[in-house]
Amino acid sequence: HAFRHGRLPMQTRALVHELEGRQRQRSSTDGDAKPRVLLTGSPIFFPEYGILHLLEEAGAEIVADEMCSGSERLHHPTVIDEATVASMVRAAADRAYLPCTCPCFVSPDDRIDRLYELAERSRAQGVVHHTLRLCHLYDMELSRVTGAMKGRDLPLINIVGEYGSEGSAIVQNRLEAFVEMLEG
Repeated sequence: HAFRHGRLPMQTRALVHELEGRQRQRSSTDGDAKPRVLLTGSPIFFPEYGILHLLEEAGAEIVADEMCSGSERLHHPTVIDEATVASMVRAAADRAYLPCTCPCFVSPDDRIDRLYELAERSRAQGVVHHTLRLCHLYDMELSRVTGAMKGRDLPLINIVGEYGSEGSAIVQNRLEAFVEMLEG
């Protein structure tokens, strides 16, 4: 009873209300809509959010991501088959690992299908592929993803970075040019 009327649910309701208001405001100002971008590639971990900030500063709106460090885990519920400890542990493990579409865990076709699905569902106008230096899996898949997105007429830009380098002027210029191209 105390939890239901406590501070966390109150703050959660306030956040939901604010986000719904922002959504209504966006839909009423569709003429001023920002270019919609799907973010994929190497994970982005705290505190290295430079590429996210640069995309927003360039005028883009990140509408979906397909990263092991992103929102994928939010869309997969925990499903318990039976009320046993083994079933609960298995469900928790599935919840943590199955949503990940890292190239070392899923086939390239499954990954491309997931990108298509996300791009279509989020109405993305372009794709930003983040390649972290020495994250070879995402580097090796880049040509396949680029070809697949080109086949769907979705522009793609690849940003190669290292921890601490995403805020560079070169990256900023490239992202600004990409966003301008999406606007045009």
